[in-house]
Amino acid sequence: MSPPTRRRFLRAGGLALGVGLAGCATRALDGDRDDATPSPTASEPTYARRVDAPESTTVRNHDGEPVVRSSAHTPEANLFEESASWAYEAWLVADQRDREALDVSRATAGADAARQFLADTDLSTATVLVHQYTVPECETHRLDRLEWRTDAQCGDRACVDIQLRYEDTTWDGDCQASETDELDGGPPYPEGTYASEATLVRIPSEIQSYGSFGYQV
Repeated sequence: MSPPTRRRFLRAGGLALGVGLAGCATRALDGDRDDATPSPTASEPTYARRVDAPESTTVRNHDGEPVVRSSAHTPEANLFEESASWAYEAWLVADQRDREALDVSRATAGADAARQFLADTDLSTATVLVHQYTVPECETHRLDRLEWRTDAQCGDRACVDIQLRYEDTTWDGDCQASETDELDGGPPYPEGTYASEATLVRIPSEIQSYGSFGYQV
């Protein structure tokens, strides 16, 4: 079963949205979604379900190299990349095979906590969403909210849409501010001015796949 075949990132006002389209991650649903077109004025979907301050942990690589990879998942190119990489990626960890396939780099802040978070997750009651992204080197994202809806459409089937909402805060560690930190913009950032982060968040176990993933900062 294949992961999403396309991704798109939208700019809506001052909010950055990352969306995975066409099919579903992990255990994919059949059918594509070809009707979505990037637009700066795209309306925000309504999410019927939400969890404030969901259980999560964040790992960070100050050098900008991706911090989490998986031998059970293949990254795909998105609007920020010329070719597929792990820099901007989201996928689900729904069973023991998915968990064993994860590789959390030891050269990161929070690596031990992330491994413990994964080990402590009961995959019969929770699925883990891995969201990897870049941030300016003196900033970090703090997860505020998980939202999802189960009535989205993947072709002729209903599927799940997921959104994460972050607060953009100052990184409490050693860093050197660059001009990027002063800009009201988003990725991709110039080489040497960003860190890589991955947020691991527990979501309901009934979510075994998704049709669309997005985030707001």
